[in-house]
Amino acid sequence: MLRLISYASQILALLIEIPVITLDKNTRVNLVTALFSCVYIMFAVHFKKASVINDDIVNTVCFLVLGIATGEFLRYARLENIEMKRRAEIQKYTDFLTGLLNRRSFFECLSCNKHTSIDDKPAAIAMLDLDRFKSFNDTYGHQAGDECLHRIGSCLLNFQSRNAIKAFRYGGDESIIVGFSSCRDKFLNIVNEMRTAIETLEIPSSGSEHPIITVSIGVAFRDDDSENYEQLVSRADQALYAAKSNGRNRVVLFQNEMGAPFKASSVSLDKE
Repeated sequence: MLRLISYASQILALLIEIPVITLDKNTRVNLVTALFSCVYIMFAVHFKKASVINDDIVNTVCFLVLGIATGEFLRYARLENIEMKRRAEIQKYTDFLTGLLNRRSFFECLSCNKHTSIDDKPAAIAMLDLDRFKSFNDTYGHQAGDECLHRIGSCLLNFQSRNAIKAFRYGGDESIIVGFSSCRDKFLNIVNEMRTAIETLEIPSSGSEHPIITVSIGVAFRDDDSENYEQLVSRADQALYAAKSNGRNRVVLFQNEMGAPFKASSVSLDKE
């Protein structure tokens, strides 16, 4: 009987030792505790008198239960600490109101991509600005304005999840979309779909000339050899100003050919 218990203890110790090598560190603590308990019982069965083996087994099992309970407590405490750090990291780079990446994330994105290959760098920037948002705030109040920004942020995040883009809150009611695809037509289609989607939300704006909230968008594309993202942002901002000046609720593309003065052209698909 004692020999059978000894063999069973050795087999159990071996079975526990195998996953110790492969499992994550949180689980290893408990597995190592169980392993040493089994090894101790194995030696007790081999070398101690039968009259004291039962006491050793009881003591070892108590030690094992206490060890596992302590290990589980430490594991949950560590997981809670990791979760707190994760939330702090999210808050550091995310705008709490819209859910979009914040301005700090935007500039870090551009800074990091200055040192990447040409294919991985941002290919385009679109600046979005809500039309007559000040009138909306004056009419409905800032709480309604925050709710409006939250809904629009959720709309932009939906596009981010389905396309090779990143959406940032730039400040106030301005947002920036960074595109990484080299296909210009595809990016223009995406931002125009954003314009349409925001209009489709039908957020009422009775305090302005237009009955619902709309958005104006300025787009600028990066030249193949350009790394000056500040200039790219400036161009998108100029295109946005042109969109505002030419009737709002439209997509305007920055064009500057052969050093000529700025030329803004409304994208042909901006009105359906």
